[in-house]
Amino acid sequence: LEEVKNQLAKFAAKSGAAVSECIRQIHESVEEQRKIQEETLAIEQRQKRLANMQERSMLMNLFVQFQNQDGASGLSTDEFDTLLDMLPHSASEKLRAKHSFDFVDSDKDGIIDIGNFRTWVKVAADELVEDAAAGV
Repeated sequence: LEEVKNQLAKFAAKSGAAVSECIRQIHESVEEQRKIQEETLAIEQRQKRLANMQERSMLMNLFVQFQNQDGASGLSTDEFDTLLDMLPHSASEKLRAKHSFDFVDSDKDGIIDIGNFRTWVKVAADELVEDAAAGV
């Protein structure tokens, strides 16, 4: 503590300010840094929400695009694979590793209908955004 006091006194002497003024400036600087950190965190959380919405929208658009390729509503195994192929490689690989066709086809009728897909998108998009935020 004595060393801190001596350093503050040296700084005050060099800057021509009183020690109390130096402490006040340090306090203001710390408060400003705290506000910047809070704002940065809020921006990061907003970006995460926006990325999540974008992931969900992209997946739903792909569902609509590929669901009728074979003439039947919903996604068959091949259509689901095609949909995953259309995603960026890293996302596709992560989703394939965690979520098989059978996993997404939660009612086990051999077709991923819009209800199955919507439920899966909530989980999958959250995982992709969390992985991206974690740098995975």
